[in-house]
Parts: sequence; structure tokens; C-alpha cells
Amino acid sequence: MFNMSKSNPFASGQPFRDDPAPSGNEQNFHNGASSASPEATVAPAIVTAQAWGTEDYGSSSSRRANGHQDTPDAATWEARLNAREEDLRKREEAVSAAEGQLGHKNWPRCRPFMRHAINEDVPGNRRGLVTRGYWAWIFAAAGFCADWLTITLMFIVGHKGLGDWLFCTCISMAGLPLSFLLWHRSLYKSAIKDGACSWAWFFLLSAMHVGLAAWTFIGPPVVGKWAAGVFTMIDQFKKGSGAGIFFGICCIITMALWGLSGLLGFAVWGEAYAKFRSSPPSRPDAEAPPAAASTSTTANWFTSMPAAPKLPKIPGFKKEKVPLHVAMAGLNDSGLARV
Repeated sequence: MFNMSKSNPFASGQPFRDDPAPSGNEQNFHNGASSASPEATVAPAIVTAQAWGTEDYGSSSSRRANGHQDTPDAATWEARLNAREEDLRKREEAVSAAEGQLGHKNWPRCRPFMRHAINEDVPGNRRGLVTRGYWAWIFAAAGFCADWLTITLMFIVGHKGLGDWLFCTCISMAGLPLSFLLWHRSLYKSAIKDGACSWAWFFLLSAMHVGLAAWTFIGPPVVGKWAAGVFTMIDQFKKGSGAGIFFGICCIITMALWGLSGLLGFAVWGEAYAKFRSSPPSRPDAEAPPAAASTSTTANWFTSMPAAPKLPKIPGFKKEKVPLHVAMAGLNDSGLARV
């Protein structure tokens, strides 16, 4: 049936042909297949084409022969493309409107360069906290301005030196924007993002703000008398002149502003810390905390373990304790074997 003899491949007319001439058995097989009906030879090709999904790419006659419809006309394609373009246009408009709303700069009103919308950006449970922090910064800004104005007038009259005025000018010019960008903006962003690092940064800056308010309120003559605080007020009232009394009243106004800013800032600091301790920040994408997840995983692992096999009951043993030598021998206390 099978020809096991070795044949020389170079003996044929085309020795390097990729498909060598079929043998006798193969020729007979092909001749038998060719004599069969044409459906028998076409069916495997159709099945292969349907399996690979390539029958749709044939000619129009083959598609009609296989029961497929012709390609939709140009009007249908145009209608579909117009619907897709309209859908994409609506989505782009929605994204542009959302980005414009989020990035809309509205503060300060005279020349807006940043966004500051507490009622729109801050969640409802922290909105009051951020509002009180904003008022604390307003009092601090008014205190910076009042302190610089008082020291400047005292320098013009001759009650202060050049060093005190320069030091007060530098602190006021730097402290006014930095107090907003660092202290209040850290509170604003922490209330929105609710992150542990942002809250820690706010607590540090809040401590610095309260310390500066207390220092300016007292105004100790350590690094000059640049602050219109308690010590400056006492010095001005001691002079007894009209200018001294006027500057003393100005010092009282400055002290009141810094006192309100410091007290309100301290209250905001304490309230934020209490909320941070009561409800620590959590990731919204995390379904469960790591500890709970590990506990549940351990519990599932122990639950999924197969139960320990029960030992077979040995005759002569009961639940009560028996001596070891009796248990090993299978005897009772009286030395008799149990039935």
C-alpha cells in the first residue's frame, strides 16, 4: 500500500519544484474527488471562509450567492456620518464647558488671576470652615495694611526710625500675598482634595500664621519696633502729645485686627484638626481599607481550607479520660477488655 523505497528527487524533470508530483495513490485520490459533485469541493472552502469571516470581502456575485445583501447606499452612509459628527460635537462642547467652569478665574474681581469659589468648589461639610478661614485672612490683610500705615505715619512724624519702617514695609509686602497663597490656599485645596499631606501642610502654615498674629499683636522690641502692637502703643501714650495719642489709637486698631485674625485662625486650626482626627482622609477608589481587606483575605483562606479528617472510633474508648497504659492496651480500669 505504501511505497517505502527511496527515490532520487533529482531524477524528476523539475527537481526543485516546491510541490512535487503526486504519487499514484494521491493521483487516484484526486481523480476520485474530481469525479464527485461540485458541492463536495466547494463546501469546505465556504466553511473555511465563514470560520475566518472573510466571505464578506468577496465579489458581489458571491455575496448574493451566499445570501448577503449589497453595501448600503451613499445616503445611508452620509446619515450615519452626520449623526456621529453631531455626537462628537456635543461631547466636545460638554468637555469645553466643564473645563471652562473649572478653570474660570474670578478672584480678585478687579483683576482676576485665580479661581476662588467656595460655594462651588468646596464640599458642603467643609464650606463653613473655609469661609471662616477666608475671613481670618481678610482680618490679617487689614492688619498688614493698618500696621504699615501706622508705622509709615510715625516715621514721617519722626517717632520711628528708618530701620523700623523698612522692616515693616518688607514684612507687609511679603506677608500680604504669602498669607493668602500659602495659608488660605492650603486650606482651600485641602478642603477640596482631602489629602493627608495637604492637611499636614495646612497645619504647619496655620501654626506660623497664628504665631505671626500673636507676635504682631504684642510687638516686642526684639528685632526693632516694626509692629504697632502693645509695646508701641504704650510708648506712644507715654508721650502725652496729640500725635502720640493718635498713634496710640492707631495701634489699638491694628491690635484689634491682628487679635481677630489670630483668634479666628486658631479656631479654624482647631476645627480642621478635630475634623481630620474624626474622619481621616480616605481614597475614594479604595473599596475597603487595607487592614479590613487583609482580614477578610485571611478569613477566606482559613474558610477555604479543607476540614481535618476525623479519626476512626476505636472500640473500648470513651470520652472520659483513661490511663495511658489502659488506653494503649484497650482495657478498662478493671483490666477487662470491653465488648
